[in-house]
Amino acid sequence: MRDRGLSRVVRRDIYWWLQSAKDDYRSAVHLYRGGFHTNALNLLHTATEKALKGAILSTGKRYPIGAEGHKLSVLYAMIKPRLRLTRELEDTILQLTPLYLPTKYPSAAFGIPSRMIATST
Repeated sequence: MRDRGLSRVVRRDIYWWLQSAKDDYRSAVHLYRGGFHTNALNLLHTATEKALKGAILSTGKRYPIGAEGHKLSVLYAMIKPRLRLTRELEDTILQLTPLYLPTKYPSAAFGIPSRMIATST
């Protein structure tokens, strides 16, 4: 499958992961602009997770499943040698990791996620 943004033919499953990541990123931007910052952070985490999983698959490796499969730090460590990211982008990926649960679940945010995250930023 060929995509305008990709210079070579990629496996269909990798294409799905990367396209889904792009869709989620665009949605996160809209949520952020609309003032839904907690949901934007959660979806940004999801977009990053999908992009990293697509990158991992492109190397012939498998990404972890279960809780480890949601940890951006774990996923990034698997693909880091093959990526050339700025320090700022790398830091952003690592800062998103601990935000996954509290932007999604009241029990992890110790309250309503959108209200707890908004007060801490």
